[in-house]
Amino acid sequence: IAYDSRLSHQGDLFIALRGRRTDGHKHLHEAFKRCSGAIISDRNVSVPYDPKNKTVILVKDTRHALLQIGRYLREKYDIPFIGVTGSSGKTTTKEMIAAILSENLYVFKNEGNLNTEIGIPVALANLTKKHDVGVVELAMQARGEIRDLAKLIRPRVAVVTNVGPAHIEFLKTIENVA
Repeated sequence: IAYDSRLSHQGDLFIALRGRRTDGHKHLHEAFKRCSGAIISDRNVSVPYDPKNKTVILVKDTRHALLQIGRYLREKYDIPFIGVTGSSGKTTTKEMIAAILSENLYVFKNEGNLNTEIGIPVALANLTKKHDVGVVELAMQARGEIRDLAKLIRPRVAVVTNVGPAHIEFLKTIENVA
């Protein structure tokens, strides 16, 4: 799954997402040139390149479609997940838990900044039947995001490292962060 046309590869599913800085729909032609296998768009797409073996899936809302794909990928494998969140220390805690568990289990974990409503569904594309357990870092910038991400990954164990003034510019108070 790709949402940045510059990182799209042969056979990828490219999802045209709107962000604060750009709109993925502006880069559909680039994604096709880079050989994305299919594109999910919420607009009709005209492609001046050879459309053979190219699929465009038209949806109402690409962000919602990405979450639905993530939900499907998570439900495909009935393994326990651990969700890690907090104002700081999330990545280190996730990495420590994954390292300890990997002594005896094959561990799925989200890499880098794939810890948001966009990143977690993308990361779940790497989940396989070989995995015994998942350890996922969850990030937020608005109220309700952790709840929504938890509904997506369905953790059996939740770890909250701490509650502090992170993202206070979006959430306004420590109580809202909590």
